[in-house]
Amino acid sequence: MQVINVEGVSKKFKIYKDKPASLKDKVIHWRRNTHEDFWALRDVNLTIQKGETVGLIGQNGSGKSTLLKLLTRIMYPTSGTVKIDGRVSSLIELGAGFHHDMTGRENIYTNASIFGMSRSEIESKIAGIIEFSELGEFIDNAVRTYSSGMYMRLAFAVAISVDPDILLIDEILAVGDANFQRKCFERLYEMKKQGVTIVLVSHDLNSIQRICERTIWFKDGMMVEDGKSTYVTEKYLNFMSDTYDNPTEEPSNNEQAKKQPQPSDADSPEQENRRGSGEVKLSGVRMTDSTGAEASNIHTRDGVNIICDYTINDDVDSLVFGINIKRSDGVHVYGIDTFAEELQPDLQKKSGTVTFTIESFNLLEGTYLFDVSCSSKIGRDYDYLCDALKLTVNNSTKETGIVSINHRWDV
Repeated sequence: MQVINVEGVSKKFKIYKDKPASLKDKVIHWRRNTHEDFWALRDVNLTIQKGETVGLIGQNGSGKSTLLKLLTRIMYPTSGTVKIDGRVSSLIELGAGFHHDMTGRENIYTNASIFGMSRSEIESKIAGIIEFSELGEFIDNAVRTYSSGMYMRLAFAVAISVDPDILLIDEILAVGDANFQRKCFERLYEMKKQGVTIVLVSHDLNSIQRICERTIWFKDGMMVEDGKSTYVTEKYLNFMSDTYDNPTEEPSNNEQAKKQPQPSDADSPEQENRRGSGEVKLSGVRMTDSTGAEASNIHTRDGVNIICDYTINDDVDSLVFGINIKRSDGVHVYGIDTFAEELQPDLQKKSGTVTFTIESFNLLEGTYLFDVSCSSKIGRDYDYLCDALKLTVNNSTKETGIVSINHRWDV
């Protein structure tokens, strides 16, 4: 079921060069063209299904925040149509909808009313909103006395209390402290499980990958890529890396749309394939077959183990291990982590080993690359090894495609 439908949407703004300083200037220079047209969005078409979690990424000025404002009806398109089906809750700008001279409690009533909640609904939920916001005694202070973090806590607490069908978020979660951010993300996971449609604009690609199954990359007001989050974010990172290395040779939209992410050169320096803050280090990553022997070449349906040694170098409040598998041409095949499967590694150990076992590797013939990662619950990378392992798969059957599916024929 489609809950968001954007058809042929473009949005134009007028950028004024010399605004008349007086009525005299305006009269004298009335013929002068004092503005130029800026197209923030150009002919955007997309649909989002009920329950989808979609990330919007791109450089500043690429049009992603403009699209979110069109979805909330803060502004309207110059051309095209935007159709929304369901109750929408949004976190677009810090403190939007808050009156600075009103208390936090009074603003809860006002802001929740804007989202369509009745007074009785607000009354039944206000205690939970205040508790989630962690504002305590400050809830009865004027919000002009609040810090940016306190604004964000109150705004987020109100937005999620609306029981929305669609939640729109624009980078606002970057304001809070680590503990509150974690609580926000855990709440987003709950809403995701409940079937809420979430659209998230962020420059934090780790958060995008963790929350969103689908990501759309915008550039110059146009959609460059739309697909699986791991695939699209990798293409975006490759583009940003190329742009940084060759700032005067930025690829065009069409060139970027055609360019496929390539596996890293095995002879390149380690840091090119590695990122992370360093609180936890993956000190050794290896692959073995079902007999325990080192493996780099197997047959379809053989078993493999990915074994990761790790060392905790600093205090961390969570530990998440992840595996991402892609084909050598960049096609994303599979990804999973311990947080998604509700597994809690022991934080008391300062070092250890985690093993990811694939009892039957059902992928067909080809070369596959494995990313191995260790991060926090909220997506902060401690250590991320891109293309850490390479596996060649052989297959003697006549099957085609990527995956071997268990099947039978009745003829």
